[in-house]
Amino acid sequence: MSSFWGAVLGGLLGGTIPGWVAYLTLRQGQSERRQARQWEDAAVLAEVYRLLVDIDPARRTISARREEGVEDDRWAEFNRRLGDVRTGLLRIASGHPSPGVQALAKRLEPEVSAAVTQSQHSVFDLLRGRDYQEQLTYAQNCYASAHATADELDRAVKSAGPART
Repeated sequence: MSSFWGAVLGGLLGGTIPGWVAYLTLRQGQSERRQARQWEDAAVLAEVYRLLVDIDPARRTISARREEGVEDDRWAEFNRRLGDVRTGLLRIASGHPSPGVQALAKRLEPEVSAAVTQSQHSVFDLLRGRDYQEQLTYAQNCYASAHATADELDRAVKSAGPART
């Protein structure tokens, strides 16, 4: 009879240990994938913040240059970067496992676009000698909205990241 219980105990331990190891390996893999995803999202958010700093309407209107082509070149580069940022945000919006992160990325994409566009209009209105104060106020509101949503997305990405163990 003791050999029977020995066989049962051996079978249980023999079956449990590989299952436990497989479970731990799976959890570690999931954690590593979440961490990698969080790094990818952080890279997109870093570019969003860099772009927002560079197109800040108050900053751009103060440092607007009247030399021929300077602002055209500057805004061409900002718009190129905007395209990259939009692609990253749309990737997050369509592929992130967290619905909250998806929704915020989807909301931020047009807000960043509006912030860039309205800031650009402010600068060119200033350079053309137009009354740009109303446009500047609108651009600052678009900028503030995009920045607030970027902050929300940053918090959501961090909370959707790997669990602390």
